[in-house]
Amino acid sequence: GLSLGCWLLHCAQAAPVWLRRRCMKVVDDPGVEFVVFLPAGDRVTREAVRAMREVPADVDVIYGDTLHDIERADRMPTYQRRPGRSPERLRSHDYIGGFVIARRRLVDALGGVDRLAAADSHDRNLRLFDATERVWRAPEILNVTPDTNLLPQAKATAVSDHLLRRGI
Repeated sequence: GLSLGCWLLHCAQAAPVWLRRRCMKVVDDPGVEFVVFLPAGDRVTREAVRAMREVPADVDVIYGDTLHDIERADRMPTYQRRPGRSPERLRSHDYIGGFVIARRRLVDALGGVDRLAAADSHDRNLRLFDATERVWRAPEILNVTPDTNLLPQAKATAVSDHLLRRGI
């Protein structure tokens, strides 16, 4: 599994972060091992921390499934199960969404935390997939998102830029 080194949590809004037995810094620190990109309003689950113990040591990017916290009378959960790594599918649809964990050295090689945090999730995820094949899909619910963050969309500019970078 992953080391117990600190991770950087990049939130779209400032909020206290409490994850048991995991050091999460909300301010940037170049010494962190991983950067967690978390959309505003989302929560990281306890299962995410447990799932990280199963991640192979050479993995650079981690993503997983999402629970949608939909406000409705029956309170039935709605899950978004994500497929395994597929660069071709990612070109047509941002199936990963806004919650993704990336190794700090990879984030730095792609322009740093601020640059990737400012990008929309489709652009960020395409850049991450371009830079590494060491991507792991955690078969767990890693985050809970409110009903305002339902389905990620394809971004035409992100796909166009990706195709130019790849020479396609």
